[in-house]
Amino acid sequence: MSSESSLIAKYIAPHTTSPLAKKLLDDTATLPPPPPNSAYAISTDTIVEHIHTLPSSTPQTYAHKILAANLSDLAAQAAKPLAIFLSLTIPKRIAENFIKEFSYHFAQGCKQNNLLWLGGDLTTTPHNICISATIIGCSAKNIDPKRANAKNNDIILTTGELGEAALGLKVLQEIPPEQQTSEQQKAAQRYNNPTARWKEALLIAPYVNAIMDISDGLAADLTKLCTAAQLGADLYIPSIPIAQTLLKTLPHKQALSLALSGGEDFELLITAPPENITILRQKTAPLPLTAIGRLNNNGTIRYLDANNEETPPPQHKGYDHFA
Repeated sequence: MSSESSLIAKYIAPHTTSPLAKKLLDDTATLPPPPPNSAYAISTDTIVEHIHTLPSSTPQTYAHKILAANLSDLAAQAAKPLAIFLSLTIPKRIAENFIKEFSYHFAQGCKQNNLLWLGGDLTTTPHNICISATIIGCSAKNIDPKRANAKNNDIILTTGELGEAALGLKVLQEIPPEQQTSEQQKAAQRYNNPTARWKEALLIAPYVNAIMDISDGLAADLTKLCTAAQLGADLYIPSIPIAQTLLKTLPHKQALSLALSGGEDFELLITAPPENITILRQKTAPLPLTAIGRLNNNGTIRYLDANNEETPPPQHKGYDHFA
């Protein structure tokens, strides 16, 4: 069994080569300064075995998911990634192989997102894998797309398609890999290897009032946005961009339910003035941007059907760690 120091030296230090990391020989690193007229944006996210991942999850999956979760938080602030600190808590019995593979894929993801890995912490546990990261980005001082800045009469939009990650989780839980269709494999890949939309967020930020990422499900995250802004909303059910993989593999009612409540798509939930919709679609292309509703002063969220009549909200509104 390798020691903590040797694991760090062999598998982590080769990927933390920035001088700011000080070769991991000190307990602290130095942050790069934000560009002129910018401010730091900071977030922390954690993934825990059996809560955010399945027992079959590979180190590569852990690397992709912890990066996507943290980068997606930066997207909500329209922040460009700068640096990340990582805490790994790994059972001794798997530590060396896990850290070796995880570190490689995590470092590759950092490079792809121009992100400096500046260190963190390594410890052991007798039970579940737990990985936490603190990410630092920078955002323009004159741009603040926080949830509370959403305005009455804003159009509600989402990027991409919704529900595919939730379908992927269902596939991984219920269907052996050798029995999965190509559509099911695509959904499973979306769950294991999500993409954060921070690049799109940077492009659209000057034209929106509020941005947040869809990590707990559309219904749950829209509720959070409306609560912060002290507004209500009309959500148009027929306009919700249900992922094609869901429509091809599930009855429509079940597909809609996953699109409303499934988390970890990491798409963007946006509110913007009606006059900015055209330029927003130009900025996100070729990624689709779909208008799905409108904010109002009514104080409640209404779900409207094709006849513009109110329909009951979804029974399951999204993920809650303590529900």
